[in-house]
Amino acid sequence: MNALKFIDSAKSKEIDIVKNAKKTLNESKKINSEYNYFLRFSEDIEEQAKNAKKGRLYGLSISVKDCI
Repeated sequence: MNALKFIDSAKSKEIDIVKNAKKTLNESKKINSEYNYFLRFSEDIEEQAKNAKKGRLYGLSISVKDCI
């Protein structure tokens, strides 16, 4: 699924963004234990997902590169 389709599905409640955020966080931590890609994780991701506003990136999990 591409990002636009995901966002549309999230906005129409076909995808539960809280469950998706938890799943993404858990998978990222699992990958990070081997590769150390991430410096920091947002542990309040469930609260952030619950309070998300329906903007352009609604429900989409992203990572930010620290050296840009």
